[in-house]
Amino acid sequence: KGLDDLIDAFAIVRKSCRAKLLVVGYPTKYIDMHSLISKVINLGIEDSIIFDTRYVPVEEIGTIIGFATMLVYPYRSSTQSGALQAAYIFGKPVIATRIGGLPEAVENEKNGFLVPPQSPGDLAAKMILLVTNPDIAEKMGRYSKHLSETRFSWNIIARQILEIYQEITLKNK
Repeated sequence: KGLDDLIDAFAIVRKSCRAKLLVVGYPTKYIDMHSLISKVINLGIEDSIIFDTRYVPVEEIGTIIGFATMLVYPYRSSTQSGALQAAYIFGKPVIATRIGGLPEAVENEKNGFLVPPQSPGDLAAKMILLVTNPDIAEKMGRYSKHLSETRFSWNIIARQILEIYQEITLKNK
């Protein structure tokens, strides 16, 4: 998931501005939470990071995302991200790594930023930009919301799938 990259980036952010990092979600078996917590303590940022490592019920997601200025997806490997779509639904800008299908879902500099994977410096720079420029974050968040209601709307996606099925059906007659 790239959480250690996020923690390194956040250590840079904390040198430039006051911010809190909330890491939410049940960790996979590949995530060593003890190692991440040790890293946070060694970097001296334990007072600025909150880990909520439980499975988060759907009805709580909106409240948690509501606290955020942005959502950050520092993935090292991924094809798509359902969590990315949640950011859009709740009108938040995103910062994601330029891997897998994420560049197809994030409109760089419109609803967020794409950065190279395993690049805490680039990640930190974009986080600082959004924390210190709330107008930019708000504008990008509005565009994320727009994307959730248009390009990524279930009604639109369903209509596109239906059109494909109808086209296939007509070809097979």
